[in-house]
Amino acid sequence: SAQHFKVAREAAYLSVKKRSITIAVQIYEEDKLEKETGVRLDGWSLPAEHKDFQPSDLACVKLTLKRKDDVLADTVARKDDALARKNDVIASKDDTITKLQAQIEALNNALTDREQVGGLAES
Repeated sequence: SAQHFKVAREAAYLSVKKRSITIAVQIYEEDKLEKETGVRLDGWSLPAEHKDFQPSDLACVKLTLKRKDDVLADTVARKDDALARKNDVIASKDDTITKLQAQIEALNNALTDREQVGGLAES
């Protein structure tokens, strides 16, 4: 329906907007890191020896860990949303199953009643 399409489009728009903001924040953080430490994150690697560790390395490690934490949080949120949707589907199907079981029980009772009435008439 048109309303469903509109809602889906709005969700897609918000998703794109969130990604754009995330990218803008990452660019800002990288520029700030470079201005403060003189090191670009995309060219940085963790020193192999602890004696080579510099204050700029600490800043790079912090930013790298923050990004990994953000990715994990986003992944958990998406999986939680998916799980909630699946739980809603399960609840809906459980409700349908319960209704169908009640209908089957009612039909079985009606058929049993018919058979008893038919059986009594034959006696």
